[in-house]
Amino acid sequence: YSLFAIKFWYYPLLPYYRNYISFVTGQKNKDAYFSSFDPRLPSMYAVSEKIAASTTSDDRIFVWGDYPMIYALSRRLPPGRYTSSYHIKDFGGFAETTAAIEKVSPKYIIVDTRYTSVYPDLAGILSDEYIHAGRFDDFVIYRFSGKHSL
Repeated sequence: YSLFAIKFWYYPLLPYYRNYISFVTGQKNKDAYFSSFDPRLPSMYAVSEKIAASTTSDDRIFVWGDYPMIYALSRRLPPGRYTSSYHIKDFGGFAETTAAIEKVSPKYIIVDTRYTSVYPDLAGILSDEYIHAGRFDDFVIYRFSGKHSL
């Protein structure tokens, strides 16, 4: 009673359980289940699976966009300390990130084309050292073309 009396907020769990049950009973496939949380989640998993399959655990990747979970899903580290583009932008980390990319030469750079903030050096880095390696919806993948390429 006290929770209702003080108007304590609660999170509606029933839709999540329905969603889960429809997945485990086969009424929803994996992509539909993932999409219920975020419509871009199936693409993130596809990108991450490609990265994990074509890199070693020592390889680094760089994601330009606000989906740092690609690092976790692919089990790969970024070249520097930033995992989200908005952190690079908000904390003025462009020069530091560029230096880290040039030092480490990440095997892949993933660009979220829907992310609107500009990274001044990224176009030059991509055109000089990387080749187009694929696309999953709004995520474009570039592969390092130097000594570490596949």
